[in-house]
Amino acid sequence: MSLLMEVPFVLLSTRYKIVDKSEMFPINQAATQILPSHSPFRIVSKGFKYLGVEVTSAFSSLFVKNFGVLFEKCKKDMERWRNLPLSIVG
Repeated sequence: MSLLMEVPFVLLSTRYKIVDKSEMFPINQAATQILPSHSPFRIVSKGFKYLGVEVTSAFSSLFVKNFGVLFEKCKKDMERWRNLPLSIVG
């Protein structure tokens, strides 16, 4: 398995910044065999957050990690809004 990162027309210092901020998340058995010394990226094993969504290696835990938190947040917002003097009409 090889990993190639190509950033055309970018200064060398900017490329180092991009590589420094990047993470690698192995999702299959072959990817977990990559040693940290062979990759320019940090290896994340438990998951990461992307655009507000918790990405996990197990598909079954996606629902629990994301929907449960979102549902609780919506429930708290509805409780808070219920006590405000708001009208649907405007």
